[in-house]
Amino acid sequence: MRSIAADYGALLDRLRQWERGLVLLDYDGTLVPFAPRPELARPGRRLLGLLRELAAADSIRVGVVSGRRIEDLERLLPVAGLYLAGGHGAVVAAPGRPRLFLVDRRAAAAAVRRLESALPEALASLPGVLVENKGTSLALHTRNATRRAAASARRRFRRTASAWVRAGTFEVIRGDQVLEARPLGADKGRAVGVLRILCGVAASRTAYFGDDRTDEDAFLRLQPEGVTVRVSEVRRTTSARYRLSSPSQVRELLGELSLLWRQRHASRCVRRSALPRIAS
Repeated sequence: MRSIAADYGALLDRLRQWERGLVLLDYDGTLVPFAPRPELARPGRRLLGLLRELAAADSIRVGVVSGRRIEDLERLLPVAGLYLAGGHGAVVAAPGRPRLFLVDRRAAAAAVRRLESALPEALASLPGVLVENKGTSLALHTRNATRRAAASARRRFRRTASAWVRAGTFEVIRGDQVLEARPLGADKGRAVGVLRILCGVAASRTAYFGDDRTDEDAFLRLQPEGVTVRVSEVRRTTSARYRLSSPSQVRELLGELSLLWRQRHASRCVRRSALPRIAS
């Protein structure tokens, strides 16, 4: 059985071989640790600086693929040149391009509002649960609830969302202490495919880091040649090839890669400046 240390070394060795590539990361649980409430999971200055360095590298494209709203990602990550996919792939934002919606956002938003309006009464007696409207999807957070209250909240959420599920317009997915109703057609694997096309990067030169069940769609999309990394302290069943233990280890790896790519860039600049000048 491979250790996390072995995975870290093998992963770093493989990414070091790239001359050009695409690095995609989930946000919560991958780039930043989970927090009691979604708005408290914020990037530190060091992480923002690291993402700016990576996004500025001439040979690497960097993106964040999340279940969060695209507007929230833009606010949390003010990084020029960063590619974004929000709502589990419902919308993609690429630098210098208009947003690309992969689902009918108006229909999805209307369905989410109706579902949200039906939930307060169903969840009123359950302390510690939080409902988050993400525009095209609706999330039920149970991180601060007791096990009994969380189980009851999930049952009531599924029952309330069942009409949209039966109609074939939404699906209910479960993540790390979250249950989410999202429109069919929005998944991270599809977003990865779109981002690869926008960046013109092959799957063999694409890396995806994620920590949750929703990231499995991205892992599967990149099989067999892509670099896929599950971020988890414990070994879980996954389609990912590598495992890192925590967001801090992800940031450590990205820091090493940023240093390597900056050194390569500086070396190329030195070589170009050393070329003999041709007199005019």
